[in-house]
This record gives sequence, structure tokens and C-alpha cells, in this order.
Amino acid sequence: MSSLAHRTLVVVILRQSRWNELALAQALAPLHQTCCLLFDNGGTETPPFLPPWRLLRDGRNPGVGPRYVQAAEVAKECGLPWLLLLDQDFAPPADWWPAYEDAVRLHPNAQAWAPRLECIGKVLSPFQVHRGLPNGPSPDGVLSAGPHIALNSGLLVRTEALLAARDALELCPLDFSDFALSASLARTHGQIAPVALNLSHASSTHENDANASRLARFAWFAHGARGWAKQCGYPIQIAIWVFGRAFKLGWQSRNPAFVRVAFTHFLGHAKP
Repeated sequence: MSSLAHRTLVVVILRQSRWNELALAQALAPLHQTCCLLFDNGGTETPPFLPPWRLLRDGRNPGVGPRYVQAAEVAKECGLPWLLLLDQDFAPPADWWPAYEDAVRLHPNAQAWAPRLECIGKVLSPFQVHRGLPNGPSPDGVLSAGPHIALNSGLLVRTEALLAARDALELCPLDFSDFALSASLARTHGQIAPVALNLSHASSTHENDANASRLARFAWFAHGARGWAKQCGYPIQIAIWVFGRAFKLGWQSRNPAFVRVAFTHFLGHAKP
């Protein structure tokens, strides 16, 4: 097992899934000696895990941002300088871990290392931002954090860098947690280095859920957008984005409640 693997805490957020049916379970099997912290945010069927793997079920679903902070605190206590952030849809090719080892070896001064994520033929990560809004895929190579953002899925990040983003991640607990983390990295002139992996990524934007589920999901989006608007300095642009999405979702579903949710969770202080 590599030095990097021995010094990394793998963090997995699970919800309403069966562990043995996930591609993630197969991908992590070779890393059984690596420390792994799994959070069950509800309804997940898992086998008993052997140390150094740990499963935490505490009945809460605070969002991924607070979970990452919690994991970073564990990593610091254990003397682990890196966190690998995974979601339950993570499905890399065989023998994927050496790509992370190579990325850290090639770019040892980076604060985070990110694979390329695609969804339905569109590059989702890393991407550029302009005035607080997504602005297309980023160029290849090492990127300055802030103007460039990598999604959390598959992100390797320094433990201290994530702990420094605590306040930002509390403001953006689910949606926009990626934005918040990158903005925090930018304050120390952090860089995001590429990992030579091209991965497929599931996006909630393309989900076709029932109205109640989509409303609940949009409430988290609006709440996270409020937190991001406080940090990015472009609240008007973010407001237009949120209400534009609310009207679009409302028209698609013939449900005006999306606009009400935008008022409640973006303009108001309510947390989902």
C-alpha cells in the first residue's frame, strides 16, 4: 500500500442505497487497509465494516459540507494529511488509485487534486466561474482556486485546507459546497491539480423525481445559493439564477411552489 493511501482518510456519503450493489464498494475493496469513514444519511444497507473502516449513523442529514468538516476533524486527530471525498455514485476504472498518487507526485504543492467529471457528454468539473456563476469547463493543467472550481466528487484535498473552509461549508451545506471550498482555497492562493481520470458523474439537475422530492432538493439549492451569495460578492446574479431556476422548474412541473421555496430559502433564513 502506498504512502499516500496510508495517509489519506477516504470519506463517503451514503443515502438510501445498498452498499454491495454500488460500483463504489468494488472500487474501494483494494483499499481495505486505508482509513475510510462512511456516513449513512439514511436508509443505507451496509455489511459490518472492519477497522480501519468506520460507519457513522447518527440520524441526521446536515449536508455534505458539515460532514466533510466532521471528517476533517477525524483526519486531524488521526494524523492524516489528506481527505478523498467520494459520493455513492463514484465509479472509477480498475486500478484507479495510482492516478491520485501520480497527481500528488507531479504537483506536490497543490491544495487539492481533481479528476475530470462528465455528465451526458458535458464537462461538469473542473469548471470556471465568473461573477459567482458557472462559466464553462476549465482549461487543462493546474488551476488557481477561486476562478476555477472542482466538484467534491473524487476530490483529494488537504485536511488543513478543508478545516480552514469550515465557516464557508456551514453556509453552503449541500449545493455550492464546491464553490465555498474553492473560494476558501483561493484565500491562501491554493491550486487545484488534475488527476488523470475521466469519470462519469450523476447530476441532480438531470433527475426526474416526483414533485415533492424535487421541491425538497430545490430548497437545498436555494439555501446553498444564499450562502454562496454572501461569500462571492455577486448576490444579484445569484438571485437571478435561483429565481430563474424556480420559474423553469415550476413551469416544467406545473407547480408554482418552486417560486415560494425560492422566497423561503433564498430570501428568507429558513433551512431545509
